[in-house]
Amino acid sequence: MDQSDRRIGVDFTREMENLWLHPSRCVGIPTPFVVDRDGRIAFVGLTMQLDDVLPKVLSGSWRISDEAKAAETERIARDKRIRGETARKN
Repeated sequence: MDQSDRRIGVDFTREMENLWLHPSRCVGIPTPFVVDRDGRIAFVGLTMQLDDVLPKVLSGSWRISDEAKAAETERIARDKRIRGETARKN
């Protein structure tokens, strides 16, 4: 997918950081959040995963898939590992 096809937002007030980024426990920026048709967060992860995930979210097949559950488990483990590495450096 071409980069120009993606919408991005800028948060000057830090509201999104406080309401979305911190609760998701993500450690990197940019962190894409994909919201499905029902208004639920369907995916939080890496931008390089969007080309695979977006068509599945749009078709409705992502939300209940084992792949979605595995991606979330992987993201949580990756971010936990990064937080630990960052804490040891500081």
